[in-house]
Amino acid sequence: MYYLADYLLGRKSSAFVAGIIFTFCPFHFAHGLGHLQLIAMEWIPLYGLYLLKTRQEDSKRNIVLTALFLVLNSLCSWYYMIYCFVLTIIFVIFQAVKHKKEIIDNGFLKRLSMAIFIFNVVMSPILIPMLYVKVTQDFTGEHNPEIWSADLESFFIPSGISTWGRKWFSRIWKDWTGNTAENSNYLGYIVFMLSIYAVVKDRRCHFWAVAGLIFFVMALGPYPHIGGKQFSIPLPYFLFHRYIPFFSFTGVPERFDIMLKLCMSVLAGYGITNLNEIILSTFKNKIRSKSTTTMRWGTATIKIVFTGILAVLTCFEYSAIPYVTTKIEVSSFYRQMATDPKNYGVIDIPSQPVTLYMATIHQKSLVEIMCPGLL
Repeated sequence: MYYLADYLLGRKSSAFVAGIIFTFCPFHFAHGLGHLQLIAMEWIPLYGLYLLKTRQEDSKRNIVLTALFLVLNSLCSWYYMIYCFVLTIIFVIFQAVKHKKEIIDNGFLKRLSMAIFIFNVVMSPILIPMLYVKVTQDFTGEHNPEIWSADLESFFIPSGISTWGRKWFSRIWKDWTGNTAENSNYLGYIVFMLSIYAVVKDRRCHFWAVAGLIFFVMALGPYPHIGGKQFSIPLPYFLFHRYIPFFSFTGVPERFDIMLKLCMSVLAGYGITNLNEIILSTFKNKIRSKSTTTMRWGTATIKIVFTGILAVLTCFEYSAIPYVTTKIEVSSFYRQMATDPKNYGVIDIPSQPVTLYMATIHQKSLVEIMCPGLL
């Protein structure tokens, strides 16, 4: 996230806070409770970075890296693959509206097509069988999107993963559908205000505002939920889930929240940059008569203090202390099985997420297994 923000802002202090926001957002901590593939979200901003570079620069290296980071996102989660494609579509449409002639003349669409082609070649051994099964067979579906939709309140009230949510807001978040891991969408009021300020003050961030708004609406699912109650007002996700091929893989719409957090991290970075410039300008006007050395030290101090305060306040607002952990006790039977030279399959009854961990102990094949990328 830091590299993406630094590329856009050209301000390392602002990029640092943007990285803090994305890394310590509630989504990250909430899914650490069990969805390990979803906490591997570091490839998303890197894909965004090289998508932008592919737009701006005629470089084969950028094409390859765009494809690489799309592959890495896909290997972590099919959700992230679809989200990256949605981000790409939004980006292309936004650029076409603003710079129609330019994106054709500078070869951006050609370079993007090459990146997607490379991605398809690399992922085809996995995608082709999966898509064939999807087309030829009926899936019962593990997740009902009407249940796993983000509650509107969850963006403005800390959930059960939050230090403050557990302490003060349990009467509110306990009514939300889904569970704590999936409904930890809290934006944070510091980040929210910085983002609003950026949208008002800086036209450069409008793409991220548009993308963030789209991802916010998608996270709400097929019908809006407020306070745990569903309202029969169809939202865009309803149409996408029903009519867009393979979009039904995203049965948990509230996971779109990670893309909203990506956009808001960038927006907050723009907000910090603009505020920094105002503060520094005021400071320089007041000490204009001072020496150059004094101005440099003063400017550096203000940047460090301002950045540090925002970083600390953000971490404080996103606090998830104490963090819930589980002590895993390994049965002696599994350790005994590991010493058995025979090769056979194992069925765990009941099958639980810890089954995969136990397989790393006994080193035998599992008869039943859930691919992490499909969770």
